Amino acid sequence: APSARYLALASADATGGVVLFGGADGVTCGDDTWRWDGDAWTNLTPATTPPARCGGGLTYDAARGVAVMWGGNGLAAPLDDLWEWDGSDWSAPARVGVWPPPRNAKLFAYDSRRQRTDLLLTSAGADALDTIWEWDGVGWIARQLELPAPARRNLGGGTYDAARGELVLFGGDIGGQWVNDTWTAGWYGEAREVCASGLDVDGDGAIGCADADCWRAP
Repeated sequence: APSARYLALASADATGGVVLFGGADGVTCGDDTWRWDGDAWTNLTPATTPPARCGGGLTYDAARGVAVMWGGNGLAAPLDDLWEWDGSDWSAPARVGVWPPPRNAKLFAYDSRRQRTDLLLTSAGADALDTIWEWDGVGWIARQLELPAPARRNLGGGTYDAARGELVLFGGDIGGQWVNDTWTAGWYGEAREVCASGLDVDGDGAIGCADADCWRAP
């Protein structure tokens, strides 16, 4: 089994098992890759291995069949790299266009409706958590959240609620005080839809009255 650790990353993978990467052992950060198949752990030896890290984000992109890993703290500095695990090896997509800054992730989750991986960062300075970064398999898109937005914080955690089509963020440490606030973020497209049309005009994965952008035609 993997050695005792914390701040390790884990996610479902294309094999139907769970992939685990890195983490801290109290002295340093690791770069080992493990798979859990439901019965036992296997220490994998992929041809390509990402840099060692503690923390970051790892989630499974079901549409593309890859586990997506972002950032974390490396051996010398925070990381802003992106890696994908296809079930047998790691690869780093081409770094093009805009890119999230190397800050800690509060939330890293796969949006199954829109088939995007969403990243919410801890902002620098006193800024709020006001930007969601989306990875579509090719590049990053920065989406500005409508205010109010969560206050910057350490730790905390979140995931994607598939039934409601929302990202959910909970808790953390704000200025040395633990908090138990809950925030949700949903997608509202630029286009409006007619409920009765049955068309997903804005591409948010919701149709008809399930779409918050929907309006009823007279």
